[in-house]
Amino acid sequence: MGSVVFQAKNGEHRILHGIYFIPTLRNSIMSLGQLDEAGSKVEIEHSTLRIWDQRKCLLAKVKRDRNRLYILHLDAV
Repeated sequence: MGSVVFQAKNGEHRILHGIYFIPTLRNSIMSLGQLDEAGSKVEIEHSTLRIWDQRKCLLAKVKRDRNRLYILHLDAV
């Protein structure tokens, strides 16, 4: 488990904490429950997932995919 630094649309660097990397999947998985426990706000409404950090800044907005997953593509730095 660790953190991912990514570049937001406005060019600012942001951090998502509580990310699990699974080498066999070649992807990372985020636990929404752990984001909530860490003080982030997590909301799902009308097929859209939104994640805010502790400062109440929007970190991610993701539409639900056909397979019912919320897939967030990030440019990690």
